[in-house]
Order: sequence, then structure tokens, then C-alpha cells
Amino acid sequence: MEDVISNKTKYYKEEIIMKTFTRFVQLFFVFVLLINSSIYAQWTAYNDCSGTNSITNTTNILGVSGTGTLKNFDTGATLTGVTATFTSNGSPNLGTSNGAATNSGTDAYNIFNGNANLVGVVNYGSSSGWYIDLTISGLDPTKTYTFVTTANRADASYTARISRYTISDISAANNASSDGVTVISNESVSFCTGYNSVNGYVARWTGIQTGTDGDFTIRADYPSNYQAYGLSVFMLQEEASTGPNINTTGSLNMFHSEPGIPSAEQSYTVSGTNLTAEIILNAPADFEISTNSGSGFSSSLSLSPISGTVVSTPVYVRFNRATEGTSSGDITHTSTDASTRNVAVNGEAIVPPVGWTAYNDCASPLSSESNITSVGFSTTSPYNYTGDAILLDQATGKSTGVTANLVKSGTMQTTTAGDDTPEGTDAYSVFYPFTDMSGVNNGTASGWYMDLTFIGLNPTKKYTFVTSVARQGGTSTYDTRNSMFTISDLEGAANASSVGVTEVNNLSVWFNGGQNSEGRVARWTGIQPGADGDFKVRAEAQGTNVNGYGFSVFMLKEETSSPAINIMGSLTPFNIIPGSPSVEQSYSVSGSNLTENIVITAPADFLIKEDGGTYGSNVSLIPVDGTVASTIIYVQFNRATEGTSTGNIEHTSDGATTRNVPVSGTAEEVPNEITISVRVNQSTDDSEEDTDDGSIDIESSDLELIHDSSYNRDQIVGMRFQNVEIPAGANILSAYIEFETDETVNTNPCNLRILGQAADNPATFTENVNDISSRNQTSASVNWSPEDWPTVNVKHQTPDITSIAQEIVNRAGWTSGNAMVYLIEGTGQRVAESWDGEPEKCTASCNQLYTFRSPNYHIIGYSFK
Repeated sequence: MEDVISNKTKYYKEEIIMKTFTRFVQLFFVFVLLINSSIYAQWTAYNDCSGTNSITNTTNILGVSGTGTLKNFDTGATLTGVTATFTSNGSPNLGTSNGAATNSGTDAYNIFNGNANLVGVVNYGSSSGWYIDLTISGLDPTKTYTFVTTANRADASYTARISRYTISDISAANNASSDGVTVISNESVSFCTGYNSVNGYVARWTGIQTGTDGDFTIRADYPSNYQAYGLSVFMLQEEASTGPNINTTGSLNMFHSEPGIPSAEQSYTVSGTNLTAEIILNAPADFEISTNSGSGFSSSLSLSPISGTVVSTPVYVRFNRATEGTSSGDITHTSTDASTRNVAVNGEAIVPPVGWTAYNDCASPLSSESNITSVGFSTTSPYNYTGDAILLDQATGKSTGVTANLVKSGTMQTTTAGDDTPEGTDAYSVFYPFTDMSGVNNGTASGWYMDLTFIGLNPTKKYTFVTSVARQGGTSTYDTRNSMFTISDLEGAANASSVGVTEVNNLSVWFNGGQNSEGRVARWTGIQPGADGDFKVRAEAQGTNVNGYGFSVFMLKEETSSPAINIMGSLTPFNIIPGSPSVEQSYSVSGSNLTENIVITAPADFLIKEDGGTYGSNVSLIPVDGTVASTIIYVQFNRATEGTSTGNIEHTSDGATTRNVPVSGTAEEVPNEITISVRVNQSTDDSEEDTDDGSIDIESSDLELIHDSSYNRDQIVGMRFQNVEIPAGANILSAYIEFETDETVNTNPCNLRILGQAADNPATFTENVNDISSRNQTSASVNWSPEDWPTVNVKHQTPDITSIAQEIVNRAGWTSGNAMVYLIEGTGQRVAESWDGEPEKCTASCNQLYTFRSPNYHIIGYSFK
């Protein structure tokens, strides 16, 4: 500065100008000081969480249980009162020798290189359930902040180690994490920290508003595999004041309601800073918003700033659609010169079935269970029991509009143990055959619980809830594994649990789930959910043994006093020759609170009857005490002329909603059927290939599908069927292969894949290496997951393999009488007979049946031992 003044003095040579300039310099200097003071107020702080840092002005608050005050990285000044505190659960620990910086140019490199050391990681806990919480406190509620964190174990074999970072206890924040991270919500993201070298991902939030308490929390845990990492480093920055800004916090789940009836409310928050005008909110069609819960809903609203600020304000949202259907869109948030913020909304309006009944399998759903949900199913570590599903009416498969949400706390696991209780017990009567009681959710440490919450119930109606569990351990230690179930958040309910269940009070009961041979259930009837349309049931251990069980299955039923007809099942299209009655199909009908018979009327060309009755166009079901028990209705199609008939089987009763079952049928003339028998008839037509070395066994006494436990190897099985007399280009209607059990060895999971050889007339198998796998394969394939084969000499059929057979006979070189080859690969083990194992039986009974109609060919089956 003295040089500047001296130069100016020499230039002008006048004292007055020198004095004037000196005064200008003094003012300019003061102005610069003021500007610099403002700049330094927007500070940046860095922390190394693993303790390997040696960078000046970067703190070393350890990321498991450390606490300390942050520093201004630019000046080294302590940020008075701004503290970082780590707390943890599940014994995570520091790993100072692992980890490395990410690649140059990545987000993590650009933010932390030279500012904090990524060598060193915070290792995952010793088992599932661990987490680490970082709480930043002492912040200014009138200001906004940016937070960034990352980790990198730097091991290319650890790509399945995913960390989840979640911000909470805030009024607002904007997710600004790296492109490529998994965005779970605005407040939660996840990415691979086992090997983050190439991606260099960070979790980042900007515009963080703490609220009046001046703090916020970042949690590090994992979404699935518990082997993940905490925070290796973090950056916190006080943001400089900028232009107008709108922040939204929170997201909305899908809404459900009945047409014309507003849904239950959900909410999120809105805030703004440096505003020059109101924040205007506009909801899309069929959605309504308000700043007051329960009232004041409309399609738009405005929030007025005070001194440029809109404090964090809850916005309540509901769905209100007049007709059945779905709606979606964005709630927009606009203000002059501010970036528009959107909150996505979607909803569904349905008319649920009257008196619906919904089932859920919480532990081990089976493929045979229809029209049920599987909320909470997780059989792999870390056994996360968090899920939502819209419950379905079991009878119709229609949505009930009710959401079931299941969460767990504490250490638990899911096993496939457990079984249905004996016939005649409460649990059997309620749940069989609709859902299966195999599978249990097992608590393994004190303090665990599972919360099941039902959302979207009609506050004007009442409900029945039933749950049970049966580990069936069979030992005395399981006799103390007690499960307690408690219902809450409701207006009223009546305990109707099984005899023998211990009642703590009207809302809480317990029974032994370890050995529940009595088939006891926890049950409440007359449940009134209250105005919020929800209620909750908690499962936890009772007594000193922590190894109790949570929900295995549950049923929720809408109680009704109005007449109701329910239908279960549907009909596939009928096909007949004119004048010949079709094969029967069936469905079932039931009714409740009836005052008159259920009258069932079939449309023209269709006939119906009850079990033991005679076919006609009408059936009348007589209620007993207002109830028609589930009754099977049999249906036939019988049209005299060629053509197609359609319509509805109508079900009516006084005061009840009419229920319809759609039917259709086609009558067409076809020639007589022809049946052809083909079989495996020589040793080399069924063979096995070792997947490790390609060696071929053409004389095996059995066929292992696929694992051969005797040699501890997997293999590919080939089968050749000779003299398949199907004309080229024939239209095949169905086909299958049939096996006969040789050994009752069942290794699961067993997932098989069936293919054909893409050849016109393939040769038999040889001992040449890779003779099976080297053959050209059809593009068509069929997956097969067979049930266990528990009995020797019992036959088992594959799924329909028409697509494979059709591809072969459609080949340009295919000629009737050629051979077909099929290959089976996959995992698991089922053991079938081979030609070499029992050639005598194969000669007599191993056949392929083709039943066909010219010009359409129907392969009834490939029978193969």
C-alpha cells in the first residue's frame, strides 16, 4: 500500500490530490476488511474419522465414539460450539491400515484430496444391526449448510459392500450426492464403499436447515449386506447467503382410497430463504393440500415469507378421486427467482370387495399360495423385515386399498422351520389352505420386536385380525419360546384369541410359538381403527427366553353386516367339438349376512351345478343363519354349432352386490385324434456330461439332475427320442418329459433349464469330450424347479416344453420320423432312472405319447425313466 501511495505522489506532485487519494485508500482498505470478514464467516471444516490424518486444520474426531469441536480449515480457528459427536451400535471398529484415495477427477477426490485422508476406514460391526450416528450440533438455525461424506475400502473384491447414509433431524435439505449413487429418498442414499476407487461417490446434502435446535444427524449403516463401512471422512460447510431458495423435505407414499372418499393424509415440509415473494404450491388433479391437518384442503396454497424466510412448514396431502383409477403428478413449489421444487404424488382409487379377507405370509411364502402378500419375507442376512404391500382380497385377488407395513428392531433372523398346526386347531382353521405356516421370524437377542401397521382402513368399518406362529421345535427348550402380541393405536377391539392363550389385558396376549401343537392364535375382532385409518400390532418375546417368534402369518378381514357374495377362482376358455360337453371347470361361492338365496345364472351354452347335482342353467344356494359356506360350482360348455360364446355367470342375492364370473368357449370341428408312442430304447440315448472336464458317461445307471453327489460334480443330461412321427411344421399344442424316481436324494434349491438340440435328425450320444454341451441348442428353453421326489418309482413330469418341440419341427430339414434331443442343465439334485438302470422297464413302459389332430399335433407327453 505504501508503494501505491508513493507512486501516486510522484505522479501528481500536489498535496491535495495526495490527501484525497490517501483518504480513498483508507476507505477502500476498510471496505476490503468488511468483505473479508463476510467471506470468513462462510467456513469449511474437514474431519478424518479413522485417525490417520496429519493435514493441518483437519480434525481427527474418531468415527465410532469420538467427539470434538470442528475447525475452520482456511484459518485454523476453532468453530466455537460447533461439535461433532459419534455414537454407535453393534461394535463397529476402526481400520487404520485399509482404504485409499479415490481416482483423480471423482467427486470424492475433488472434495477431500489434500483436505482429509481417505486411508483408513470405519469397519462394519460384528453382526447385523450395527449403525453409526454422527450428530453435528451448535449450528446457526438461521443459516444453511452443506455436508459431504464418503468411504473407500479400496478392495476390488468387495463390490457387494454397500453403505447407506441417511440425514435426519432437519427442517430441510437437498440431496446433491454423486451421479450414480442409489437414491433411496431425498434424505437417504447408498453406494459401494468396499470398492469406491473408480467411482469416487459421495453422499452430499446442500441447503441443510437444522431447525431451532441447531443440530442434525447422519446415520451410516447398510441396506442389505451388513459388511459395509461407516464415514471415513466428512466435510461441513456453512453456506454463503445466495438468491431465493425453496427447500422440501420428505417424500410421499402411494395414496389409496375409495372413489369420492378422501384418503388418509400424508405430509412433508417446505421452507425457504432469501425470498422476495410467496412460495406458491399447486397440486395436480385429484390431490389436495393444506397447512392444517384435517381441514382447509384445496388444490393450491401460498406461504408468505417473513424477512425473506419461510420457516419449516408441514404440508398435508390427501388423494380424492371421484372415479376408480390412478392419478399421478407433482406438487409444484414456485417463488420469484427461486428454482422450482417438486414433490411427486400418485394414488389409486378402487372399490374394494365387500367383506374382504386378506392373508399374508411373513416368513416363507410358497409359489402355490394365491392372492396373498408376502410383507417382511427375508431369509438372508441381515434379515431386513421392512416392507409394504397392498393387501389383496384372497377370494377375488382384488386390491383392498389397505397397506401392510412391517418393520423390525433388534437382532432377528428368518428360518424355513415351522409347520402348519394340526387339523381342527384355530390356526389350521384360519390359515389353511390359504397360506402356509412354514417359516418363522426368530428373535435372537433381547429387545427385539416387530411392528405390523395397517394403513388406509375405513374408519367407519370394523375389522378382524388374526396371527399365529408354530416353530414346532419338538424339544423342551422350545417350550419357553413365547411370543407376545399387542394391538394399539385404535378406538376399540375385542380380544377373541384361542382358548389357552394368556391374556395380559384386552389388547395384549401371549402363547408358546416354539411348540404350538394346540394351534393357538392371537385374535381381535371389532377393531375400530379411528379417524387416522390405521392400527398397529407388535410382536415380541415374552418372559426371560429372548428366542421368541414374530409374525409367521396373519389375516385381516373387513367385518360386514351387509349381505355379501364372494367369489374365489376363475375359468379359462373352454374348447369343444360342437355338441360334445366340455371337461368341467370350477370355482367357489360363499356369502355372509344374507337374507335371501344366492341365485346363480349361467349364460347361453354354459351349464352349472353344485357337487352331486345335475347340470342346468341355474343354481340356488340357501343360506344357513345368513351364511353360505364356500360351495364349489362346476361349469360345462356345450354349444351345438361351431362358434364362440361369451358372457357372465351371474350371482345375485337381495341387498348384495352382484358378482360375475366371466366365461367363454369355442366350438370347432376337428378330425379324430391320433396317438403315437415313442421311447428311449438304447443305452447311448441317455447320457451325462461332467461340466468340469467334459467327459461323457453313456452307461450311467441313473440320471442325476444335475448334481452328482457321488462324485461331487455338476453335469448336463442329454436324452434322445427316436422316430418322432410329427410332420414338418405341425402345430404342437402341448408336450412334456416324464421321469421316474430312482433315488430319494433331493438337493435344494433345484433350478433346472430344459433345451433342445437345434438339429434336423441328431445322432445318438458318444463318449467324445463335450459331446452334449457342444451340440447346437434351440433358442427356446423352459425353466423347471421340481418339488422334492420323496418316493422311489414315482413318475414326475416336466413343465410344458411345447416351445422347444415346435422350434424343432419348424426346421427346414425336419421330417416325420426323425429324432429329437433334449438337454437339461442347472443346479440342485433329483435322481431319475436311466435306460441302463432298468432297460426292461423302459422297453415295456418308457414311452413318449403324441396325441394330435390334423393339422394340429398335441404332444401328450414324453414318458421317460
